[in-house]
Amino acid sequence: MKILHALIIAIDKYPIKGHELNGCVNDASAFAAYLKEFCRTSNITYNEKRLFDADATRLKIVKGFKHFDGAKDGDTCVYYYSGHGSQMKAPPEFWDEPDGMSQTIVCHDSRTGKASCRDMADKEIGYLIHKATKGRDIHFLAVTDCCHSGTNTREVAAAEGLKARMTETCTSTPRAIDYEGFKEWTNAQPPSSKHIHLAAAKNDETAKELKINGVSRGVFTHSMIETLQQTNGNISYEELMQRVSIKARNKVKEQTPQLNAYGSTNTKDIRLSFLGETERQGGTFLVTHTESDGWTVNAGGIQGLPTEGGVEFQLENGMKATVTQVLSNYSKLDLQLPPYDSIFSAKLTSAIRMAVRPVRLAISKDSDPAGAKTMATTFTKEAIPILQLVNNEFDTDYVIRALEGAYRLTTIDSTTPLFKRVNGLTEDSASAFLSRCIIIGEWRNRLEIANAATSIKDSDIDIVFYDGAGRALDPSVLDANGKAKLDTTPIFRQANKDQEAYCRVSIENQSGKTLWVSSVYFGSDFSISNQFLRQKQVGSGQKVWIEFDNSQNIPLFVPHEYLSWGVNELLEYFKIFVSTDKLDTDLHNQDGLPLDTKDVGNNRIIRKAMPMQDWRTFDRPFRTISPMVGATLAANK
Repeated sequence: MKILHALIIAIDKYPIKGHELNGCVNDASAFAAYLKEFCRTSNITYNEKRLFDADATRLKIVKGFKHFDGAKDGDTCVYYYSGHGSQMKAPPEFWDEPDGMSQTIVCHDSRTGKASCRDMADKEIGYLIHKATKGRDIHFLAVTDCCHSGTNTREVAAAEGLKARMTETCTSTPRAIDYEGFKEWTNAQPPSSKHIHLAAAKNDETAKELKINGVSRGVFTHSMIETLQQTNGNISYEELMQRVSIKARNKVKEQTPQLNAYGSTNTKDIRLSFLGETERQGGTFLVTHTESDGWTVNAGGIQGLPTEGGVEFQLENGMKATVTQVLSNYSKLDLQLPPYDSIFSAKLTSAIRMAVRPVRLAISKDSDPAGAKTMATTFTKEAIPILQLVNNEFDTDYVIRALEGAYRLTTIDSTTPLFKRVNGLTEDSASAFLSRCIIIGEWRNRLEIANAATSIKDSDIDIVFYDGAGRALDPSVLDANGKAKLDTTPIFRQANKDQEAYCRVSIENQSGKTLWVSSVYFGSDFSISNQFLRQKQVGSGQKVWIEFDNSQNIPLFVPHEYLSWGVNELLEYFKIFVSTDKLDTDLHNQDGLPLDTKDVGNNRIIRKAMPMQDWRTFDRPFRTISPMVGATLAANK
């Protein structure tokens, strides 16, 4: 029987006067009760360890992670912490943040004066999660209801029992060697681990607790449990955090719950149902009411909603709502309902899709006549708005070829399939083929998303490509000031077909104001992923990096499938979204298409897997070139 191993940590009774909290143990107890009931109804064995108040010392928390040692493949592990969060000065080796500070949790004995009783840094928690998951197929969930850092301490509005779960900055600066497991780290980074992290607030916000129904509770944990109970836990992490964010926003100001998937670039991870049981459909639209904006939907210009109007959503209760104003991350709706706290799922019903234009497809003249007729008939019958069938195969985006008993999609000047051929020339095969073409249509249209009315200038953002060693682009592709030319496509060459090339990409805010950025990767297999940089707030003069698996080095390679067709060069993109307000690019994520191959090879690289809002995009294409298979063999003789 599957087992859920839970380590539940909560601290209210800190030994230092003024640090005491009131709702952490309440939150932890309520969450543990929910997990226990979830396991009972799901036929899962529940195995719990609690560390409350004086039991939650630094040493006991480290030892507490041994609770996960008994986890086996297929089990689930949950780490929950409710208490104070803070920050401390990091040793120079860890200065990967602009201010040189590490985010921390405040253990019960953190501020008692002993060097060994300091805060626990986020990197140390990451290492402990790595140890708990290393070598095992375990779904790991981390939940933290605390402030991430004390960068911007804020006063909060007076309300009954309202408190911020954050203490002052820790005054100690431990040596790097004193960090938990440091000897096993690489380049001052703990080994990565695949896990989901649900956090109460952004790095510069406070997580708050207040009286709810007369009981002290954390806004985040209470909203999370309430949502899980309302949906019977049958909800993805993505939708869970969307709903929790709405609930938190309606209770307090300046607290934005966060969802992160670590150790994987697979966008399916955030679409897993709570505790990782199954994958759920992504891209959920949610309709809710706020006092300031009335009824809104969580889709705006950044998510690709057209601004020309006429877009309509249908709610789960059958009612329809028309968009009246498109903003950066949400849109206002004309919905004839009285204001209340309910959150509705919704879907697009209007003919206007979140698309710039339909993708044109033509059937090649040399196609099998019967297969061509079946494809044309199916195309007409399915009437897919994002796809358009044209007659001229030399004036189209892509060509459909019905050859050798299979449908394949190619470019105009090539017979190389862009994705795995669909065998059979039947109507079912044609329908399956067109469903794959829809993914390409979404990929192209999302790549073209832009805001023509933006006031964000080219000079506000500096995007620079580096090679894997950290060297900036070759001077031949830099301008006189040493900056990367905007019209230059960086090229990264593999030494051989089985060795990755590496690149690094930095994004620097030169605007003089705080901005939010997100990087969305558009892969050659038509995948779209924001997992390299989901969302980050960047102050003026600060720089962030697009990261892969906890590293600034991003592996690039031409897959074996392309090489088997004689294709050794790929053009891919990083699309950088920049906004004056927080932004959400999760709705763009989509899985790629399986590639076609002429033969089977064993040696291949596996990808590890302002009051008025303003936003814009910066598109940065880059090329990866691999030696051809024959050329590589000849060079090695």
